[in-house]
Order: sequence, then C-alpha cells, then structure tokens
Amino acid sequence: MNRRYIYVFIMFFLLGFFLGALAVYYLLPQVGKISNNLKEQSVYVVENKCEPIEEEKPKCPIRVDVSGAVNVPSVYCFDEGSVVIDALNTSKGLKKGYAKEYLIRKINLALPLRNNQKIYIPFEHDVDCKLQEFSVIAKDVEDNFNNTETNTDAGNEGAACININTATKEQLTTLNGVGDSTAQKIIDGRPYTQITDLLNVSGIGQATLDKFKDKICI
Repeated sequence: MNRRYIYVFIMFFLLGFFLGALAVYYLLPQVGKISNNLKEQSVYVVENKCEPIEEEKPKCPIRVDVSGAVNVPSVYCFDEGSVVIDALNTSKGLKKGYAKEYLIRKINLALPLRNNQKIYIPFEHDVDCKLQEFSVIAKDVEDNFNNTETNTDAGNEGAACININTATKEQLTTLNGVGDSTAQKIIDGRPYTQITDLLNVSGIGQATLDKFKDKICI
C-alpha cells in the first residue's frame, strides 16, 4: 500500500516537472521579446523650461498736465527719470510773453516728474510782482561772501509783494479794498495759479483787483 502512494507521488512529481519545463520552454521567448520591445522604445524626457514672465510696464508711467505759457498745453506721458525740462520740450516750448524771471528763479528744470503732476508756466502779466535780476559771479569764495549783503538787499525788495497763496490774513487786509471777510475768502479759495483767479472770489471785481494787483504775486 505504501509503495502505491510512493508511485503516485513520483508520477505527480514527474508530471509537475514536465509541465514546468514545458511552461518555461514556451514562456521564456515571450519574456525576451517583451524585454527587447521595452529596450527599443525611446523614452522622451520633456524638459520643463519655465521662463520668468516679465511684468508689463504701464503704458503711461508718469502723466503730467502742462499748461500756461507753453505752445501746446496738454496732458503728456513720460518715462521714469524724466524731468521738468522734458515736459517743456514736449509741449513745443514756451510762448512769447512767458514770465522769464519767474521761470529762472522759481522753477527747477532738473526736478524729476511725478505722476499726476501739474506744471504751470505763468505769463509775464500773471506775475505782477517785480523780480530783481541778479547774477552771481563766483570767481572764488571771497567774491561770493562779499556779494551776500547785496543779494540780501535784493531779496528784501522782492519781498514787497504779497503772495496770495501764502500770505496771512493780516497781510491781506493791508491791501486796498480787502477787509477781514474778503481776506478770509481769499485764503479759503487757495491755491491760485494766476492773479486773475481772484476774480472768482466773492467780493472782488475787476475794479477792486485793479487797486492792489501791483502789490500781489503768486
């Protein structure tokens, strides 16, 4: 009986071995083909090139309103780093009758432009306060020191006019025809770009303005 089980076991073992060998015989070539196909296939690596996106610059970084005694008053666009002289050149230069002394002494042509800035160039008749012409001849430090007293006197003469944009109420009441009430209205209506803007102040007409226009300035 035991021999019979041994024979059966040996038979199953041989059958299993035979089937295993048969499977290896047929499956190994298939595995080789699959391996070769994988080797033949090209693997593409997509390189992700992420270039930085440049921010778009504003089309009009600096917008400036240029008006007054210029040939073409308008709102202009300028690049960063532009200065006042660029604004005047863009507006086709100055008109005849512009306030030359005011431009020389009050306006800095090298000042950088700011966005939403307004530049007003007055006419000569807008600046009724006389500006003293002066020139500094700087041969050396001693010459500048000697001219200090002369320049101070010239500045005192120019101070005779009352600036309607900065004067106090007491200073304004010294003008002919201007009382406390009118002086306060002048202060409330600031700023002014030209002398004739005072005509917009209640209580000041052309006749009143004519009384003191020679004593005021912007």
